[in-house]
Amino acid sequence: MKIMGQDLPALAQAHVIALANDVLPLLRFDGNEWRLTDSMANGIRALSSDGIKVIAEVEMQLHDATLDPWIHVSFSREDRMPDYADMKRVKDRFIGKKRKAIMVMPPESEHYNFHKHCLHWFSPLTRDPLPDFRAKGGQL
Repeated sequence: MKIMGQDLPALAQAHVIALANDVLPLLRFDGNEWRLTDSMANGIRALSSDGIKVIAEVEMQLHDATLDPWIHVSFSREDRMPDYADMKRVKDRFIGKKRKAIMVMPPESEHYNFHKHCLHWFSPLTRDPLPDFRAKGGQL
């Protein structure tokens, strides 16, 4: 496993695998709506009955000189960009209804994608990097 092009130390790799084993087994695949297509040390691949492809992984991300664990979910459709209903369905299923999910629109110079119809959810497992946007009386 790598972060910023460098191999993770063995202890960090073990931590990622333990978190993946803790978070991802909560997913149940009954074969009706979702089917497990592959499993990895730190994640899974799944396919919905209507064609959404998903890769869900636990990854370590460097933030303020600290490695923090995150769930990263990539999801796509073969013929079109996933719509809002797809986004919500994937978020609820692979991250959970009670956990925050973040979608990032990076600057053009930092953007890359291996599939033209792919979106990504990110969810912090330890600390939330975002402020509470409701703090000034707003509602989300």
